[in-house]
Amino acid sequence: MEKLIIETQDQAEALVIGGLLKFDGHIIFRCNIKAGWSIEAGGYIKAVGSIEAVGSIEAGGSIEAVGYIEAGGSIEAVGYIEAGGSIEAGGSIEAGEHIEAGWSIEAGEHIEAGGYIKAVGSIEAVGSIEAG
Repeated sequence: MEKLIIETQDQAEALVIGGLLKFDGHIIFRCNIKAGWSIEAGGYIKAVGSIEAVGSIEAGGSIEAVGYIEAGGSIEAVGYIEAGGSIEAGGSIEAGEHIEAGWSIEAGEHIEAGGYIKAVGSIEAVGSIEAG
């Protein structure tokens, strides 16, 4: 699977079409991202910093960030979701594998994982919290 390596916020913004940064392969952010759009990858999404999106963040693989992961919409991954900081979504947080945060996990809807759900701080959802 091909990799899209994004070095700067400006480079990411140049790739946005119709409010969506979409790539069929893996997306690697080598910078912090504050997106006024949604992010979608056919493979995994990895960041050396934090990922913040006004819309949703979706991956056909896993989502991993050294910093925090935050979305105004949902955060969804076929694989796992891991963040060194908190994981926050205005919508749901769903992972086919585990969800793990170095701080808290918060969802405006439900949290669902095929594996475990683990956070150093709190785990909160307006709806249900389910782990496999």
